[in-house]
Amino acid sequence: MSKRLKSSHWFDAYKLRLGANLIPFYIIKKGDPDAGAMFIRVDETALWTPQFNYDNDAREWVIIAEGDAIEPYLAKLNKIDPDYWLIDVERHGDRELFTDGL
Repeated sequence: MSKRLKSSHWFDAYKLRLGANLIPFYIIKKGDPDAGAMFIRVDETALWTPQFNYDNDAREWVIIAEGDAIEPYLAKLNKIDPDYWLIDVERHGDRELFTDGL
């Protein structure tokens, strides 16, 4: 039995955190509830996803597309893996959206 956190549980917790901090967000696409990949588009300028860093044995958020490259990336992703999740988030001041308890 896997101890991996289900995507839907992570998504629900992230929504609560964003809402509690009055950070506007929009659910663009709900993916597979068990194992859908998670993508967060911040201010429509950067697309983030978690990746495992083997050097420090931790999951980190990384930018995988920026600016005009975001839409083509998502279009390609739709063909390869349509079970992903996509949330649009509006940056709230200087607050870090991935390491500051969110």
